[in-house]
Amino acid sequence: MNDKLVDFVFKVLAAGTVPALIWVNSLSVQNAVLVKTVENLDQRVSELEAEQKRVNKVITENQASLREVHVTVKFIKDLLVEIRSDLRRQNNGGQ
Repeated sequence: MNDKLVDFVFKVLAAGTVPALIWVNSLSVQNAVLVKTVENLDQRVSELEAEQKRVNKVITENQASLREVHVTVKFIKDLLVEIRSDLRRQNNGGQ
C-alpha cells in the first residue's frame, strides 16, 4: 500500500510539473515583453525630450524676434505720433 501511495504522489507531482513549466514560460515571455516595452518607452521619452529642446529653442528665438518687433513697432508709433503732432501744428499755424 505504501508503494501505491508513493507511486500516486509521484504521478501527481509529474502531472503538476508540466503546468508549472508552462506557467514559468509564460512569466518569462511576459517579462520579455515588459522589458521590450520599457525599452521602447525609454527611447520614445528620449525622442520627446530632444523634440522639446528643439521646440524650446524655437520659442526662445521667437520671443527674441517678438521683442525686436515690439521695439520697432513702438519706435514707429512714436514717430507717427510725432509726425501727427507736427502736421497738426502746421495746420493750426497756417490757418
